[in-house]
Amino acid sequence: MLGSEVGAQVESRNKPLVGITAEMKSTGEDVITILLGGRPNDHLAHIIHAPVRVSLKETAEGVHEALHIESKHGPATLLRFRSPMLPELVDGVMLER
Repeated sequence: MLGSEVGAQVESRNKPLVGITAEMKSTGEDVITILLGGRPNDHLAHIIHAPVRVSLKETAEGVHEALHIESKHGPATLLRFRSPMLPELVDGVMLER
């Protein structure tokens, strides 16, 4: 694991998001896993142990541009979205308010 003194490190770029899972454990540390790639020979599982905060980063226009996950044990994880868009336009479906 790299410390904060090293600065931001890119683990992957331009891989499709396959999914995100959260294991909320009754004993022990919670775990969030980010799955990227999707092809057997080109995939990545990024595991975050003991997450303490999960938030969406937004542009000034209110567009979701990244998912920010902080861990009790180390550097934060930032999952940037390639094509940020307003939440009500995701998948072409308008959300009812």
